[in-house]
Amino acid sequence: MEELARNINIYFWYHRQVSEGTKIPIGYGLIRYRIILFAEGPPQKAVWLLLRRSLGGDPQYSYFINNAASDTKLKTLVWLNGLRWAIEQYFEKAKIELSMDQYEVRKLPGWQYHMLTCVLTYFFLWHLIIRMGKSTVCLLRCHNLRSFSNSIRQ
Repeated sequence: MEELARNINIYFWYHRQVSEGTKIPIGYGLIRYRIILFAEGPPQKAVWLLLRRSLGGDPQYSYFINNAASDTKLKTLVWLNGLRWAIEQYFEKAKIELSMDQYEVRKLPGWQYHMLTCVLTYFFLWHLIIRMGKSTVCLLRCHNLRSFSNSIRQ
């Protein structure tokens, strides 16, 4: 994949600034290709291959496979790729602050209940922080957030 990405002219990459860095803005170049997946035998499925290139002197390449419809625009694929980061951040925070990964269940309904409770607790805390501002973040971090979330669950 990296060899394919290196041989693409810089003109064809879609450039997107992601955030402000400490020294320079952080941005990526993105391009998409429609490919057909197959392991053994006949081709199985047409998907999008999204290639991402870091901007700068020594670019780093990464790639993602997306099963969006064939008429999906590149901007939509880029937006979906950004959502992926937000979802990963949510899971990381929920594991640390709400003990999302601390469950002992034997059946699917118990696991679903635990996950739903964590999602709703996180949603509640997120809205609380938005409405009350930074003082709430300090208040929640000063107190044991795990005991807070456990008391909500019970």
